[in-house]
Amino acid sequence: MLTRDELYWPDDVIPGPDDALYVVVSQLPTAPPLNEGQRQPSFPFLVVRFWPEASP
Repeated sequence: MLTRDELYWPDDVIPGPDDALYVVVSQLPTAPPLNEGQRQPSFPFLVVRFWPEASP
């Protein structure tokens, strides 16, 4: 198991109207149940946009 305080991961992938994919990055380790009851998100929240390569 990998554990690090600053480890975030993709939470959701959403297709956009511009043919890009948008990835919402989770900050689950900062949620109160996993952080000794404290909410300590890191700002700004992150949404990643990318365009997948075309299939041949």
